[in-house]
Amino acid sequence: MPFQKGHKLAKGGRREGAGRKSAAEKQAQDAFLKALIKERDKRALRLANRYFDFAEQDPATMRHAVDKVIANAKQEIEHSGKITYEELKTNVDFDK
Repeated sequence: MPFQKGHKLAKGGRREGAGRKSAAEKQAQDAFLKALIKERDKRALRLANRYFDFAEQDPATMRHAVDKVIANAKQEIEHSGKITYEELKTNVDFDK
């Protein structure tokens, strides 16, 4: 038996749009999503190019761009949170 669209005997009558999507609806949604992603990437690239072109002329904008790039390029160092005396001794010179 095929999947029943909606349920007309429920309180309030038939639920329009209820039930799973057909294969054609899924394909249309996937195609729309791919088109949106493509357009987003194209606009983001255009905006980034404009921003960096403007940053070449304006020192404040260049500082902002560098701060963003450096902040995103920072490498996070993971540790367990427990630092032993031996680790401190190898990293810090206490005699100075």
